[in-house]
Amino acid sequence: NVKADTPTDNVPVVKTTNPTTGDANAELASQEKAAQAKDNGNYGYLDSAQVVNNNDLHVSGWQATNQAAGKDNRYLVAYDSTTNTELGRTSVTESVARPDVAKAYPDVVNAKDSGYQATMNNLDWSKVKSVDDQIHIVSRYSDAANGEGNRVDNWSQPINLDKGNYAYLDNFGVKDNQLQVSGWNATNKALGKANHYVILYDRTAGHEITRVKVEPTVRPDVAKAYSQVINAKDSGFNTAFSLAGIDLNHELQIISRYSDAANGDGNYVSYWYAPQKFAPANTSNQGSLDSFNLSNGQLIVSGWHATDYSQVENNHYLILFDNTNKTQVKSIKVTNVARPDVAKAYPTVATAGQSGFNANFGTVNLISGHSYSLVSRYSTLDGGNGDNGQSKTTDYWFNPVTLDQQASYVDSFTKTDKGYNVKGWMVSDQSINKPNAYLILLNDGQEIARTKVELTDRPDVAKVYPSIYNSQKSGFNGEFKVDPTKANGNLKVIMQFAGDDA
Repeated sequence: NVKADTPTDNVPVVKTTNPTTGDANAELASQEKAAQAKDNGNYGYLDSAQVVNNNDLHVSGWQATNQAAGKDNRYLVAYDSTTNTELGRTSVTESVARPDVAKAYPDVVNAKDSGYQATMNNLDWSKVKSVDDQIHIVSRYSDAANGEGNRVDNWSQPINLDKGNYAYLDNFGVKDNQLQVSGWNATNKALGKANHYVILYDRTAGHEITRVKVEPTVRPDVAKAYSQVINAKDSGFNTAFSLAGIDLNHELQIISRYSDAANGDGNYVSYWYAPQKFAPANTSNQGSLDSFNLSNGQLIVSGWHATDYSQVENNHYLILFDNTNKTQVKSIKVTNVARPDVAKAYPTVATAGQSGFNANFGTVNLISGHSYSLVSRYSTLDGGNGDNGQSKTTDYWFNPVTLDQQASYVDSFTKTDKGYNVKGWMVSDQSINKPNAYLILLNDGQEIARTKVELTDRPDVAKVYPSIYNSQKSGFNGEFKVDPTKANGNLKVIMQFAGDDA
């Protein structure tokens, strides 16, 4: 083949017409016959071929031959000689003037109008098995309207498709208890590889964690930027991975893969995105419980829990755990509050300044004598207690509290006309399941009277004993009705909580 001396861009387009008179036909036939006797060669060259609009082939070139006599239908055919399949054809209705070709081949009648420029927009790229397939542009003159029949072909050199592998990761992060991934991967190397997988790879451990087959999402922005890439328009992906089995302290990497195998293996082309580590640089885990308050019969807690894992595990829970029964009593989700004191104490913990909590568990089912722990948990899961077996959590267990405390005091003990009046306060964790308060009067160790009392507010006692159950309601003012003759020895008042009226 001979390459043209003059490029085909910006040259005049000459519409091919057929002579309309018998004399003209006879003259043309005479010219072609004379020229054919001199030169019966078939000459041509593909000047350029490139993918445009992510599907079409824009081609230009020329074909000059006296064998085109009587073959007035001109076609361009895209043919994959590796798979022996036609990808599509386009009719050439207008020829391009090529004075350079006419000069090179003066004995070829159609040389001066042998050029072509066309956009082939009906191609079936699914027939291509590889970007390395030998794809030719066939220039054809035919005597049939569909391009078949008697014809003369000129086969171009194989065309070169763009072999770049282009990609970008738009999002790679933990959200809604999943590792969410979105981005795009556009490459002509995906030809013949219809299965698109997104693979999660543990770079630290050096192995694949899992993979998921994805359906393409439309990316017009990528199509516009890479018009020469056939799959660019449908190069997007959006998927998510379960956090189960994932170590956020490891470097994790996303791989986009196009494969000819249903399982993602076989022949494939991969793009490895930059690895990412989700664990914080500072992995410390600190906390303190400022208050465990049961004074009003409800559990109110305050304290702080500072760890930069909360940047990823951004759901905060407080859990009350019964150490004696080894069961969870209750969990609540909380919103953190500012703790500038903690930020000052732990300046290298980025989240320390917003690590505080003040929370009310309300009325909880407690058992006197049991040991309880408050657990602060940061989790990737929004729901329950933050742990569904697949979530990532960071816990801090505060020192346990055992509900076995009690205290009391007699403020006054005075004789009355009917006996004695006693005032004071009484608190005990036994009141959790023994709500009835009694005062018992002993004379030399023998009970001589008892009275049930209704406890009243004593904020002073609650302030001193906040962790004893219902210490706010601890005051009493009781009357003992007793025969003075029986109270003639050493008197003693016993304060007692009972489950039933005694």
